[in-house]
Amino acid sequence: MLELREGILDALVDDDESIVQIEEYLTYLKIDFSRTSVLELLQQLLDENKIKIEYPPEFKTLKKLNISNLEEYWFELTQEGHKEWGKI
Repeated sequence: MLELREGILDALVDDDESIVQIEEYLTYLKIDFSRTSVLELLQQLLDENKIKIEYPPEFKTLKKLNISNLEEYWFELTQEGHKEWGKI
């Protein structure tokens, strides 16, 4: 069974996704999570250069996620993120 980190990486492997789509996928996988735990892990993955913000374009260089507009972000795996996903 996948853990939260693996579930998020798996959600992003084929396409950019918003937090709403990521959470729907985690629910499908039956992974327990909270919005806070997903936010914290997305921030960690961003800090580790495993994911990046693809949309909206003005947030592509953002380094700290803002919870007030979190649902506007579309996340994408980086090359490093794909490498980690490949080890799952």
